Amino acid sequence: MQKPPAPALLCVFARAPEPGRVKTRLGLDGHAAAALHLALCDDTCRLTRGLAARRQLAVASDATDRSLVALAEREGMDVMAQRGEDLGERLHAAIDEGLRDGADRVVVIGSDAPHAPPALIAEALAALDKVDCVLGPAEDGGYWLVGARRPLPTLFAGIAWGTDAVLAQSLERLAAAGASWRLVGGCWDVDTPADLARLARLLVDDPAGAPATYAALAELGIL
Repeated sequence: MQKPPAPALLCVFARAPEPGRVKTRLGLDGHAAAALHLALCDDTCRLTRGLAARRQLAVASDATDRSLVALAEREGMDVMAQRGEDLGERLHAAIDEGLRDGADRVVVIGSDAPHAPPALIAEALAALDKVDCVLGPAEDGGYWLVGARRPLPTLFAGIAWGTDAVLAQSLERLAAAGASWRLVGGCWDVDTPADLARLARLLVDDPAGAPATYAALAELGIL
Protein backbone atom coordinates (compact mmCIF):
# COMPACT_ATOMS: atom_id res chain seq x y z
CA MET A 1 0.00 0.00 0.00
CA GLN A 2 1.30 3.42 -0.95
CA LYS A 3 2.12 5.66 2.01
CA PRO A 4 0.14 8.89 2.34
CA PRO A 5 2.13 12.04 1.51
CA ALA A 6 4.04 13.65 4.35
CA PRO A 7 2.25 16.67 5.75
CA ALA A 8 3.09 20.16 4.61
CA LEU A 9 4.15 22.72 7.20
CA LEU A 10 3.00 26.34 7.16
CA CYS A 11 5.10 28.53 9.41
CA VAL A 12 4.06 32.05 10.51
CA PHE A 13 7.03 34.20 11.53
CA ALA A 14 6.37 36.67 14.34
CA ARG A 15 8.14 38.61 17.06
CA ALA A 16 7.05 38.73 20.67
CA PRO A 17 4.92 41.91 21.06
CA GLU A 18 7.42 43.83 23.16
CA PRO A 19 6.90 47.63 23.30
CA GLY A 20 9.70 49.45 21.51
CA ARG A 21 10.82 46.36 19.61
CA VAL A 22 8.01 45.77 17.09
CA LYS A 23 6.48 47.94 14.37
CA THR A 24 8.73 50.85 15.30
CA ARG A 25 8.34 52.51 11.88
CA LEU A 26 4.58 52.98 12.17
CA GLY A 27 4.78 56.23 14.12
CA LEU A 28 2.93 54.80 17.14
CA ASP A 29 4.05 54.72 20.75
CA GLY A 30 5.61 51.46 21.86
CA HIS A 31 2.60 49.99 23.62
CA ALA A 32 0.24 50.85 20.78
CA ALA A 33 2.62 49.35 18.24
CA ALA A 34 2.91 46.16 20.32
CA ALA A 35 -0.89 45.85 20.58
CA LEU A 36 -1.24 46.33 16.84
CA HIS A 37 1.51 43.79 16.14
CA LEU A 38 -0.31 41.20 18.24
CA ALA A 39 -3.54 41.91 16.33
CA LEU A 40 -1.72 41.47 13.01
CA CYS A 41 -0.35 38.13 14.24
CA ASP A 42 -3.84 37.08 15.31
CA ASP A 43 -5.37 37.82 11.92
CA THR A 44 -2.49 36.31 9.97
CA CYS A 45 -2.89 33.04 11.87
CA ARG A 46 -6.64 33.25 11.34
CA LEU A 47 -6.30 33.50 7.56
CA THR A 48 -4.31 30.26 7.46
CA ARG A 49 -7.20 28.21 8.85
CA GLY A 50 -8.40 25.46 6.55
CA LEU A 51 -5.20 25.19 4.52
CA ALA A 52 -3.84 21.71 3.90
CA ALA A 53 -0.87 22.02 6.22
CA ARG A 54 0.20 21.69 9.80
CA ARG A 55 0.57 25.20 11.19
CA GLN A 56 3.35 26.58 13.33
CA LEU A 57 4.03 29.96 14.96
CA ALA A 58 7.77 30.71 14.91
CA VAL A 59 8.61 33.41 17.43
CA ALA A 60 11.65 35.66 17.61
CA SER A 61 12.98 37.08 20.91
CA ASP A 62 10.65 35.27 23.35
CA ALA A 63 8.84 32.12 22.29
CA THR A 64 7.28 31.87 25.76
CA ASP A 65 5.38 35.16 25.40
CA ARG A 66 2.00 34.49 26.98
CA SER A 67 -0.06 36.35 24.40
CA LEU A 68 1.48 34.46 21.47
CA VAL A 69 1.33 31.12 23.28
CA ALA A 70 -2.37 31.74 23.96
CA LEU A 71 -2.90 32.72 20.32
CA ALA A 72 -1.21 29.54 19.12
CA GLU A 73 -3.25 27.37 21.48
CA ARG A 74 -6.47 28.99 20.29
CA GLU A 75 -5.50 28.37 16.67
CA GLY A 76 -4.24 24.82 17.22
CA MET A 77 -0.71 25.79 16.17
CA ASP A 78 2.65 24.60 17.43
CA VAL A 79 5.05 27.22 18.83
CA MET A 80 8.79 27.23 18.16
CA ALA A 81 11.61 29.67 18.73
CA GLN A 82 13.25 31.16 15.67
CA ARG A 83 16.93 30.26 15.48
CA GLY A 84 19.68 32.26 13.80
CA GLU A 85 21.36 35.63 13.89
CA ASP A 86 19.69 37.28 10.89
CA LEU A 87 16.53 36.74 8.89
CA GLY A 88 18.28 34.50 6.38
CA GLU A 89 19.59 32.16 9.05
CA ARG A 90 16.18 32.04 10.73
CA LEU A 91 14.36 31.25 7.48
CA HIS A 92 16.83 28.52 6.60
CA ALA A 93 16.57 27.01 10.08
CA ALA A 94 12.75 26.98 10.01
CA ILE A 95 12.63 25.28 6.63
CA ASP A 96 15.44 22.83 7.37
CA GLU A 97 14.02 21.85 10.76
CA GLY A 98 10.53 21.45 9.33
CA LEU A 99 11.78 19.12 6.60
CA ARG A 100 13.87 17.10 9.04
CA ASP A 101 10.83 16.84 11.31
CA GLY A 102 8.89 15.03 8.59
CA ALA A 103 7.24 17.73 6.48
CA ASP A 104 7.48 17.20 2.73
CA ARG A 105 7.42 20.98 2.12
CA VAL A 106 7.60 24.10 4.26
CA VAL A 107 6.08 27.50 3.50
CA VAL A 108 6.91 30.53 5.64
CA ILE A 109 4.92 33.77 5.77
CA GLY A 110 5.32 36.88 7.88
CA SER A 111 2.82 38.11 10.44
CA ASP A 112 2.24 41.55 8.95
CA ALA A 113 0.08 40.81 5.91
CA PRO A 114 -3.30 39.78 7.37
CA HIS A 115 -4.92 40.86 4.10
CA ALA A 116 -3.04 38.24 2.06
CA PRO A 117 -5.40 35.98 0.08
CA PRO A 118 -5.34 32.45 1.53
CA ALA A 119 -5.65 31.17 -2.04
CA LEU A 120 -2.12 32.39 -2.74
CA ILE A 121 -0.77 30.41 0.21
CA ALA A 122 -2.64 27.33 -1.01
CA GLU A 123 -1.17 27.92 -4.46
CA ALA A 124 2.33 28.06 -2.99
CA LEU A 125 1.83 24.80 -1.09
CA ALA A 126 0.57 23.09 -4.25
CA ALA A 127 3.36 24.49 -6.43
CA LEU A 128 5.92 22.65 -4.32
CA ASP A 129 4.69 19.43 -5.91
CA LYS A 130 6.62 20.48 -9.01
CA VAL A 131 9.33 22.99 -8.02
CA ASP A 132 12.00 23.25 -5.34
CA CYS A 133 11.12 26.72 -4.17
CA VAL A 134 8.24 29.17 -4.27
CA LEU A 135 8.34 32.91 -3.57
CA GLY A 136 5.62 35.52 -3.16
CA PRO A 137 6.92 38.92 -4.31
CA ALA A 138 6.35 41.93 -2.06
CA GLU A 139 5.86 45.44 -3.40
CA ASP A 140 9.01 46.65 -1.63
CA GLY A 141 11.27 44.35 -3.65
CA GLY A 142 11.38 41.55 -1.10
CA TYR A 143 8.99 38.67 -0.61
CA TRP A 144 6.10 38.02 1.75
CA LEU A 145 6.17 34.23 1.33
CA VAL A 146 8.88 31.66 0.77
CA GLY A 147 8.67 27.89 0.62
CA ALA A 148 10.83 24.92 -0.27
CA ARG A 149 10.66 21.15 -0.53
CA ARG A 150 14.38 20.64 0.09
CA PRO A 151 17.02 22.58 2.05
CA LEU A 152 18.35 25.55 0.09
CA PRO A 153 20.91 27.21 2.39
CA THR A 154 22.43 29.36 -0.35
CA LEU A 155 19.01 30.94 -1.00
CA PHE A 156 19.34 32.91 2.23
CA ALA A 157 23.08 33.61 2.30
CA GLY A 158 24.48 37.06 1.62
CA ILE A 159 21.11 38.73 0.98
CA ALA A 160 20.79 42.48 1.58
CA TRP A 161 17.79 42.12 3.88
CA GLY A 162 15.55 45.15 4.16
CA THR A 163 16.38 46.46 0.70
CA ASP A 164 14.56 46.40 -2.63
CA ALA A 165 17.12 43.91 -3.95
CA VAL A 166 15.99 40.95 -1.82
CA LEU A 167 13.83 39.19 -4.40
CA ALA A 168 16.27 39.74 -7.27
CA GLN A 169 19.19 38.45 -5.21
CA SER A 170 17.14 35.45 -4.09
CA LEU A 171 16.32 34.49 -7.68
CA GLU A 172 20.03 34.75 -8.52
CA ARG A 173 20.82 32.36 -5.65
CA LEU A 174 18.22 29.87 -6.91
CA ALA A 175 19.60 29.99 -10.44
CA ALA A 176 23.16 29.47 -9.17
CA ALA A 177 22.01 26.46 -7.12
CA GLY A 178 20.24 24.91 -10.10
CA ALA A 179 16.94 24.96 -8.19
CA SER A 180 13.55 25.17 -9.85
CA TRP A 181 11.21 27.89 -8.64
CA ARG A 182 7.87 29.60 -9.16
CA LEU A 183 6.45 32.96 -8.16
CA VAL A 184 2.95 33.25 -6.73
CA GLY A 185 0.90 36.42 -6.50
CA GLY A 186 2.30 39.53 -4.89
CA CYS A 187 1.28 41.23 -1.67
CA TRP A 188 2.48 44.00 0.66
CA ASP A 189 3.48 44.15 4.30
CA VAL A 190 2.37 46.62 6.94
CA ASP A 191 5.69 48.32 7.70
CA THR A 192 5.14 52.07 7.34
CA PRO A 193 2.47 54.67 8.19
CA ALA A 194 1.40 54.62 4.54
CA ASP A 195 0.96 50.83 4.68
CA LEU A 196 -1.08 51.16 7.86
CA ALA A 197 -3.33 53.78 6.27
CA ARG A 198 -3.77 51.51 3.25
CA LEU A 199 -4.78 48.60 5.46
CA ALA A 200 -7.19 50.82 7.41
CA ARG A 201 -8.93 51.79 4.16
CA LEU A 202 -9.34 48.11 3.27
CA LEU A 203 -10.77 47.24 6.66
CA VAL A 204 -13.28 50.08 6.65
CA ASP A 205 -14.90 48.29 3.72
CA ASP A 206 -14.32 44.77 5.09
CA PRO A 207 -13.86 44.64 8.90
CA ALA A 208 -14.25 40.86 8.88
CA GLY A 209 -11.18 40.56 6.66
CA ALA A 210 -8.93 41.14 9.70
CA PRO A 211 -11.18 41.53 12.74
CA ALA A 212 -8.49 41.73 15.42
CA THR A 213 -6.62 44.40 13.47
CA TYR A 214 -9.84 46.29 12.81
CA ALA A 215 -10.58 46.31 16.55
CA ALA A 216 -7.04 47.43 17.38
CA LEU A 217 -7.16 50.26 14.84
CA ALA A 218 -10.52 51.37 16.16
CA GLU A 219 -9.17 51.34 19.72
CA LEU A 220 -6.23 53.49 18.59
CA GLY A 221 -8.56 55.94 16.84
CA ILE A 222 -7.04 55.25 13.43
CA LEU A 223 -10.30 54.17 11.76
